[in-house]
Amino acid sequence: MTDYKGIKGWKIRTIAGNPANPKAGEVWFNSSTNTFKTHGVLSAATKAWGSGGNLTTGRNGNKGCSNGSHLDANTFGGSAGVNTEEYNGTSWGSGGNLNTSMTQNTGSGGASDTRACAGDSSGNSNVCETYNGSTWTTSVACLTARGAPFADGTQNSITLSGGSGAQTSTEEWDGTSWTAAQVMNTGKTHGACCGTDRNSFMVVSGVEPGPSYNTTTCQKYDGTSWVTTNPTIKSTDNYYGKACGTTADAIHFGNEENLVAGGYASNTTEEWDGTSWATNSATLSASGGTSNGGASGDAGNGLSIGGYSGIDTAQQTTEEYTRTPAAASTKTITTS
Repeated sequence: MTDYKGIKGWKIRTIAGNPANPKAGEVWFNSSTNTFKTHGVLSAATKAWGSGGNLTTGRNGNKGCSNGSHLDANTFGGSAGVNTEEYNGTSWGSGGNLNTSMTQNTGSGGASDTRACAGDSSGNSNVCETYNGSTWTTSVACLTARGAPFADGTQNSITLSGGSGAQTSTEEWDGTSWTAAQVMNTGKTHGACCGTDRNSFMVVSGVEPGPSYNTTTCQKYDGTSWVTTNPTIKSTDNYYGKACGTTADAIHFGNEENLVAGGYASNTTEEWDGTSWATNSATLSASGGTSNGGASGDAGNGLSIGGYSGIDTAQQTTEEYTRTPAAASTKTITTS
């Protein structure tokens, strides 16, 4: 008969307490409590949206940046004009004003090393500015004037693409200058995006050319070429969304649906594993969700900032997303 040692490679030991670093699946007898213990029982993973501090000024068409956490972020542009706000994980406070009013602009980098580009500034714009946590400074203009484009990365490594009219043009920022890059497979605007730098970037949904508004498609860029990937789950029109994360691990939320029928904000969340999208159990708590707002953080610590919420009114709502993975724990063995 095979015994425990034959299966696991070690005996059931007796100790006064619990081992400091138990192995997964290990069983021992705790002589202090006269109980058998085991390690490796998984607690359930959790995914949830929770309320954050309200913005001082309601806004939509804005962008947000952070250092991969919802405890340190900013938001700027949009219907609030030049106004910038900074978030400390609890409340929003005033930041430095943009030099040029932007809306439907892009945002890349962290909370204190941000680059804002393009947007509908009295028409399509190629203006770019950088933020050091207190002051915005006008920077090198991008090559093509755009409205509602896509961009992500660090302050010094960015992919910028698409924009009003469903442009296909793409350009890259290397910290010094902008360079024309491979065009998108299909032009897009008014969608979501995520990525880490100019060699790892993804555009999620957004409006495409033509009357069908086939906006569930996604495209991934590796610094050389674009690849069309699996679409988002939503089968209806899918634009004005937000995304957090990387090309291998991301969440997409707060999109506007049914553009042809007038549109409404969705409260659903989808998650990307590098290959396909799946419906996430977490839902935005704002009534009807929020669309056309800012987002920051990563796929495990996201932030939804302002936007529309069922009505065409700029919202002050902030919501924090937290994903806690399943974890091994120590449990008492019983006969039940």
